Amino acid sequence: PATRDIAKTRIALETLMSGIDWPQGYSWKQQGGWQGFEDDQAEIYVAFSLSVALVFLLMGLLFDSLVLPLSVLATIPFSMVGARWAMKITSTPLDLLGMVGMIVLAGVVVNNGIVLVDRIRRLEKAGADRRDAVVDAVRDRIRPVAMTALTTIAGLLPIALSSPDGRGLSFQSLAVVVAGGLAFSTFFTLWVVPLLYTLLQDFGELAARSFKPAPFTTLPRT
Repeated sequence: PATRDIAKTRIALETLMSGIDWPQGYSWKQQGGWQGFEDDQAEIYVAFSLSVALVFLLMGLLFDSLVLPLSVLATIPFSMVGARWAMKITSTPLDLLGMVGMIVLAGVVVNNGIVLVDRIRRLEKAGADRRDAVVDAVRDRIRPVAMTALTTIAGLLPIALSSPDGRGLSFQSLAVVVAGGLAFSTFFTLWVVPLLYTLLQDFGELAARSFKPAPFTTLPRT
């Protein structure tokens, strides 16, 4: 059936076949659908890594820093956790479209973090204290961040709650992954990103002072 988890099916098949006493010279191995699934899975993992790397580079150019983008990238692990929980709650198996949804998440969930960090930096450049800038930025952006996430999740609910009949391609897993990951990461974006922003900013300043070359001084002539 369409809701059958191919990974669980593989484990059940291996358990069944391991109990068979094969004659000498006979063996078995899984090919076909499972082998193709493993190949596609490896390609998707590579695509996911490349997407995260590209997002990091773009944010590095935007923030003019290689440290601050890490505060925004921290939303990606939270989105992965939310996606897995959503699939567990809805009993939705992870298929290739679900993995594609995780790649989509890597580019979507960082948007809220980018908006938040950009607002903090703008307030700091305007002369605000860092603590006040963080508090004001969260207060200013909590409504648009929440509304953006809610409208996206609401648009995905009809697909996520659909019942695939197995006669065609189902996008249910993709919708469940994106909706669950976005909901979970949005909740943590509003406090994890500001916290990591301040910690990484302090770390960057500390590292800059540590590796700053000592001033050159000339010895007086005798």
